[in-house]
Amino acid sequence: MLFALVSAVCLAQDPYAALLATSATSPADEYAIGKEYIDSQLWLFGSYDNPEQQRRVERITRRVLAASDRPDLIFNVKLLADEEVNASALPGGFLQVNKGLLDLVDDNELAFVIGHELSHVILRHGASTMNLQAATHSVTDLQATRTAEDRAAARKKATELYLMMASHSRQLELEADLYGQLYAVRAGYPSAASVTALQDLEASIGVNLSPAEVPWASHPLFAERIDQLQKGFGSLQRTHAQFDAGLTWLRAGRYEQAATSFQQFLTVFPRSTAAWANLGAAHLYQAAAGADDPWLDVLPLHSESGISVRGTNPAVARDRARDALLHAVEIDKNDPVSVGLLGVLARGEGRLSSARLLLERALLTSEDAAPLLVVLGNVAAGEGKYDEAVRHWEKARKLAPEQVEPLVNLARLHEQQKKKKPAIAAWQEVLQVPAWSAEAVTHLKALGVKVDAPAAPPGGAEKLLAAGATFGVGDSLPTVVTALGAPEFDMPGDDTGDYHYLAWYAHGLEALVLRDRVLQWGVGAPSSVKTNAGITIGSTEADLTAAYGEPSDQFTLGAIEAYTWSARGLSAVIADGEVISLGLNAVP
Repeated sequence: MLFALVSAVCLAQDPYAALLATSATSPADEYAIGKEYIDSQLWLFGSYDNPEQQRRVERITRRVLAASDRPDLIFNVKLLADEEVNASALPGGFLQVNKGLLDLVDDNELAFVIGHELSHVILRHGASTMNLQAATHSVTDLQATRTAEDRAAARKKATELYLMMASHSRQLELEADLYGQLYAVRAGYPSAASVTALQDLEASIGVNLSPAEVPWASHPLFAERIDQLQKGFGSLQRTHAQFDAGLTWLRAGRYEQAATSFQQFLTVFPRSTAAWANLGAAHLYQAAAGADDPWLDVLPLHSESGISVRGTNPAVARDRARDALLHAVEIDKNDPVSVGLLGVLARGEGRLSSARLLLERALLTSEDAAPLLVVLGNVAAGEGKYDEAVRHWEKARKLAPEQVEPLVNLARLHEQQKKKKPAIAAWQEVLQVPAWSAEAVTHLKALGVKVDAPAAPPGGAEKLLAAGATFGVGDSLPTVVTALGAPEFDMPGDDTGDYHYLAWYAHGLEALVLRDRVLQWGVGAPSSVKTNAGITIGSTEADLTAAYGEPSDQFTLGAIEAYTWSARGLSAVIADGEVISLGLNAVP
């Protein structure tokens, strides 16, 4: 009965058989079925009247349900005074949780169990199971009729259907495990709790028999379920890495690829305000104003900021940006990043008064005011209020000296206003930023200053140790291939073929490559690769701070934390207190 409810299979060769065998159930029917069952359980075992436990289960259920694919569902939670370790989600919106389970698991583990049970309902396992059970009972009824030969055939068919139903039930339990893990992780609970929950159940109930020993067993072995959940966590990690990949593509100016990465992330984490906001930012990059707009915006982003708006100006990109950002504010109307990005969008559309109001509203709650001040300065410049624009840009520079966009805006404004001396001073500062040195040289020459562009930037300060060799940002691809061998995965990152995602799974290494140079390294489990300071997958947060000090930037998404040490070009993602991925980038 543990985590019970299963689904159906096609009953015959007739292509219409599955449809004809499916009995439609109305919401009223489902409610009646669930109510009858829960009433019988309450009569048999009694209600577990514990207000604290009732609040506990209802709180966790609301949180997990809100993160599921059916947050509109309503569940009536019933606690049973039954010592059996069990829970069941029933048709009609009833969730039964036994005292035995509540005494055994903690909140994190309970979130997985509830997610598992809700999955059965969301995936409609119960309704289709009733069809298969009805078919089995129909065949069984035939055993008492007709000839002996008919009865023998009916018995054989009934046995086959019982075994089929048990086999399919086991598959649905595995499916509910994965969705339960997913919903719990979306809700912010640690994924490892799904494994410890099953380990607790196994210790309490005992090792269950395998299908080979008991063909009609409705549940897989605990070992099989735990193995699948551990693999499922790896899949969640890879999906979460799409968030970082999206930011990487943004830095590289590849906005379509960034949008694709955030979209892939959102297929698994659709309630992430951060991803919806960053997806909107990716589309805003595509929709950025061209040569007729001299002012550079800085987009506020979740986890990273300071990237200028460039690219083409297709109307469809603005529409996509609007859709993504409105979706983000629908989830959290007070999110300053999303509201600020709507201000950027309004400015790009020429709606300066609306842009001003949105940006000022975002500034009220933002913890990162510099990008918003840059765009607000751009709004003021568009209104001809140049003194105000200068004040906003200079304030942004004080808050975030590493951002070059307000400096470029100041240089362009001084040059536009024929203020040669401050224009030259500003462009000479811009010259020191490698990404902008070419434009600075062009403007300085136009102002009568003879200057050469500075040398290329250095690679990342941190290095990786793998396969007896040392690797870092800026490495040549032939050198890397000589040490690691040919990559096991090679995916073009754009239509030109200049960018590639490469992976060496045996080492747990990934790389983003531009032509034959490594732009970024990534390390994921399983891997024994170490940094210069000995940090590897499985290192703790304390290990990181002991090796590199306090991070220069950090953000939290649910149960996952990300840290950045900009001066070292190092980033780390932590879950359940341990490093699950590392990244190397060029030092700014």
